[in-house]
Amino acid sequence: MRTSLFKSLMVLCAVAAATTTAKAEHSDLLLLIQGGELVTGTYDFDAGMVTSTDERVYEGEFEFGPFDLGGGVYQYTVDEPGFNALSSANVPAGFSALPGNSAVTFDIVSFDIDGTSANLWYWDGVGAVDFAPASGVTWTVSKNPLATFNATANGSNTTVPGFVINTTSADGFLHQHLDFTLEGTGASAEDAIPSGFYALGMELSVNPTSEPVFFVHGVGIENEPQHEAAVDFFAESVVPEPASLALLLVGGLCAMRRNRGA
Repeated sequence: MRTSLFKSLMVLCAVAAATTTAKAEHSDLLLLIQGGELVTGTYDFDAGMVTSTDERVYEGEFEFGPFDLGGGVYQYTVDEPGFNALSSANVPAGFSALPGNSAVTFDIVSFDIDGTSANLWYWDGVGAVDFAPASGVTWTVSKNPLATFNATANGSNTTVPGFVINTTSADGFLHQHLDFTLEGTGASAEDAIPSGFYALGMELSVNPTSEPVFFVHGVGIENEPQHEAAVDFFAESVVPEPASLALLLVGGLCAMRRNRGA
């Protein structure tokens, strides 16, 4: 019994070392099945490698724009990160591929920060991290045809039904990019869409449904330390506590093992 428990703890230590919540910069979102649950990580599609199997916060930049649509309406867009699932022959040990020929869907969710709930959040990037519900700006997730596949968050306390991201292949593979678009109205681009960081939450589903994942994207601001601070804030304060506590427990067990071996 003790030997079995010891081996289990060693596996957890190895997984914790390999899957600590590193920043998801320049990586796509990865979907995997573990113990019957839909979990998320990161995948470097260009390098063809899994970079994390435990990630809930994804960062990016609205790098295209501002586009002046006329009438004081401005937009920024980006299609990163993408959404990936590996074929059954390529999933890492301890995980399973998504079910074959199955629709992967999402909903935009409202989530809580300091007792306030909203589906779109904004911080100007100045001083300490201080997100508040976005006002006057929308974040639309879409794919072609736009008239059919679109979902828009506006800072209200509502869940927004999404759509099918894509359907997995027979062996569970999926690779799809969606368009993320910020839009606002004002006398100038900065007035319409203030510079800073915007955050959106999603639940992904292929039956089962994932825990919420969060996208923290910058616009009109070149401040990497503040972007990292925003991502860290979400990873430490917004991602639900049970996952964090489990990682801390595993980390403590691993530290105990190291100390005893010293």
